[in-house]
Amino acid sequence: LLQQQESTATRERQITEIISLMRESLDEERIFRAAVTETRRALQADRVSVYQFDETWRGTFVAESVGQGWPAALEDKVYDPCFKEKYIEQYRQGRVQAVSNLAESGLTECHLHQLEQYKVKANLVAPIVINDELFGLLIAHQCSGPRNWEAMEINFVRQVAIQLGFALNQVKLLKQQELTAARERQINEIVSRLRESLDEDRIYRAAVTETRRVLNSDRVVVY
Repeated sequence: LLQQQESTATRERQITEIISLMRESLDEERIFRAAVTETRRALQADRVSVYQFDETWRGTFVAESVGQGWPAALEDKVYDPCFKEKYIEQYRQGRVQAVSNLAESGLTECHLHQLEQYKVKANLVAPIVINDELFGLLIAHQCSGPRNWEAMEINFVRQVAIQLGFALNQVKLLKQQELTAARERQINEIVSRLRESLDEDRIYRAAVTETRRVLNSDRVVVY
């Protein structure tokens, strides 16, 4: 019982440290790096990565911490048609998958083939959800052999993935606020330019020139 309490306290401390590291930055790459590095250290896994989906549900490994001697997955693009058909909604609702031995997992051949290139023997997968939308997956791999994931480890990865979603949402909100503020500044600048003249041609010219510059578009006209 005492050992279990100590393990629980250690995991809680590790979660707190990871959350603190992720909240220290508003840069996506640094947040990803903190999540994968610290999660791998805490689990002593062979690989931890962030797998991000695009709008067609094709994925890219956008962050990775991997042990020496194991193949890197960083920036690899992977498409799993089985995932799109069967698992998107399940993961969006919080599904966490823990597979102790891929050879006996019953996973589809296409999925197993994709994991073989990374020498994966066991994996633990938790969803990263932002505003109720599935952003990606936080994935832990064991390559040295099968691994029975403990309930505490499964919950740990689930909690890190949840907090990662919160941290990324904060970055997204800040970027939106910065974009809104920039647009307001640009509008004020254009209005100021328009008011500098009482000549119709100069007003039109200022309007189209400044609007095209702000939008970075190919053409702006007054009709």
